[in-house]
Amino acid sequence: MSSIAKATKRSKKTRRLGPAQVLRPEEYESFDVEARVECIRALIPLGRLHVQALLKEEVCTLLILFAHQPTTYSRLAVDK
Repeated sequence: MSSIAKATKRSKKTRRLGPAQVLRPEEYESFDVEARVECIRALIPLGRLHVQALLKEEVCTLLILFAHQPTTYSRLAVDK
């Protein structure tokens, strides 16, 4: 990884802070612990968004696969 991008999203905060800054590994290594923690905290929402997109894609795939399988069991089936 050649650089670490700070996570940003479109909001009032982004308009105030400006565009995202890209950090080089050398810059990141020179940070103290508190600054590193803040960098990681800035990346957490980005990671959550990625996980949410992956989960949504997997659920849609499973729904499509499930919809094409014949139903062999029904909770509402009436015994004759």
